[in-house]
Amino acid sequence: MLPSTLLTTSFSGAALAQPTVSKKTDSKYINSLLPEARRIKREYGIPLDITIAIAQARS
Repeated sequence: MLPSTLLTTSFSGAALAQPTVSKKTDSKYINSLLPEARRIKREYGIPLDITIAIAQARS
């Protein structure tokens, strides 16, 4: 038998910080999604990178 192994992951405070997208990007497509993504973030408290994916799915 093989010995059991325990995998652990540690996160520093910096790793848990949410990315911030406050300025427009070079992508016209992403820029078109940002207003809807920011609205979803404000209403539901979901991180902005996830709200961009939601806004993309809704468009």
